[in-house]
Amino acid sequence: MLLMLFIGVADFGRVFSTGITLEASTRNAAERAAQEYLQLRREPTPPTAAELDAVQATAADSVCSESVLLTSGGGCPPVATCIHDNASELANYGGRCGAGSAAAPIECQNMHAAWPLTVPIETGTPPVELPWVEVRTCYHFQTTITVALPLGTGFNVGDVWLQRDRSFVVGAY
Repeated sequence: MLLMLFIGVADFGRVFSTGITLEASTRNAAERAAQEYLQLRREPTPPTAAELDAVQATAADSVCSESVLLTSGGGCPPVATCIHDNASELANYGGRCGAGSAAAPIECQNMHAAWPLTVPIETGTPPVELPWVEVRTCYHFQTTITVALPLGTGFNVGDVWLQRDRSFVVGAY
């Protein structure tokens, strides 16, 4: 019984550490994509679809490179990116949000959720009119010990789905 307790504590520590790594990689990907998008906004011409796809690829690459230690098989966790900008040059880009969420399993509920229309802000602050980038990730963590609860509850202690959603406002000064 004591061995099971120690393994459970170790698994909790591994889940916690994995969550921190996924959090950091998601946050850094949002910042990196926002910086890439800022460079596109400095140009006098509107960004092309290929350039915006490159921004999304930058976010996915960032998450993949920072979370490489999480995946033993060498794969990357699913990443979905959305560039929120009310500028007229991006009016046709709204439907491209979430390119990457289709690869996410159904358990990754935040990957399949609708993209918000306004930046999440604290209560009582004025609305932000700057563009912003949102990155969503999901990672399937399997614990060392798997315990399925009886009576068809469908709950399995061995499967933990870590999901992160981070936004970064583009500093278009």
